[in-house]
Amino acid sequence: MTPHTVARKEPLAISRLFRRIGIIAHFTRRLPHLLLFALFCCLDSSVMPATAADDTVAISAVEPWADVFGGSEVVLHFTISSTEAFQGRAGWRFVIDNRVISRGEANIQPGPDGPASVEVKIAVPPVKAGVIIPATLTFTVAAEGGTTPLATLEKPLWIFAASPFTDRTEWLKTLDIHLYDPDGKTAERLKEADVPFTHVGNIEALAEPGESLVLIGEGLSFADYRALPETVVQAAAAGHPVLCLAPTGGLLPIPGTGGVDLPAPSRLSLRHNDVITELDKRLDAKAWPAVDVTVASLAIRCEDDLVSGEVMKGHTGWPWLELTYRHRMVVCGFGIIAGWDAGPAPRFLFTRLLEYVTGPPVKETHP
Repeated sequence: MTPHTVARKEPLAISRLFRRIGIIAHFTRRLPHLLLFALFCCLDSSVMPATAADDTVAISAVEPWADVFGGSEVVLHFTISSTEAFQGRAGWRFVIDNRVISRGEANIQPGPDGPASVEVKIAVPPVKAGVIIPATLTFTVAAEGGTTPLATLEKPLWIFAASPFTDRTEWLKTLDIHLYDPDGKTAERLKEADVPFTHVGNIEALAEPGESLVLIGEGLSFADYRALPETVVQAAAAGHPVLCLAPTGGLLPIPGTGGVDLPAPSRLSLRHNDVITELDKRLDAKAWPAVDVTVASLAIRCEDDLVSGEVMKGHTGWPWLELTYRHRMVVCGFGIIAGWDAGPAPRFLFTRLLEYVTGPPVKETHP
């Protein structure tokens, strides 16, 4: 007689057997789907090099600057390089506030033998005085007959009105600008911009007590006016805001160091072009149209215990020296007057500089 426990196990084993058979049948029925899925994965991996091939096409903007005048025609250039030769189309659209202002296309044939160049002309609409508007120029490249872009470049632009002093006439009067400018170039620009100032012909008069803004015209050499460097430091120590625009040569003694009997500032700093972006992030800091941003810089020298900044042409040294007294004194090596008509950045930077040197000095914090 078969034990009861064995009799119970037989139906259970048969049940497990049929269940396993059912699972195998289930996957057998789905085998075509699994094969299709595997085939799809293989096909999908074969498409990936096409995406990688898109990386062989690159667009670069020739002009690094982004500031433009409203109501002007701007010409920009783009270069398209490719590791494989192909015929294609370059397209661009100029957009302000999600509205397409203009668009265009051009045939291109870039390849390993050389890149393709495209010139883009855009008519920038005028803007209201005192308003700065962001815009975007989108440049794309596609193969001939294709719709999917092989490469895309978005170039941000800022549109400025012509005058940086709109509705600021009364503020300019409060600055009480005293200009020392023997060659008259800075004075000419200020007159054109309706900036009021008092012309000073005597260097010693700059250091008289007061809080008028002392402005030294661009292009003046400290070597030709040897009393000027110490005088402007004394003017700053006497309470004047001081702005010295791009000198062309000579030495500026550094107060607070050995070898010079000048009042020491509470702070001294040397800066590069990043200070432009800090003053206004919308202003071009690396390049301006047609002119160099930095036309003068200071190299720190020490001779016979005298520490001074030697004015050098170009950007080999520091284009920004700042001394903090009651107000600020700034020696700025950026070519503001020389580049006044080249683009918006120089003249609007001048406005920011006037605001900065006459504003309250930054207070130092101590732990």
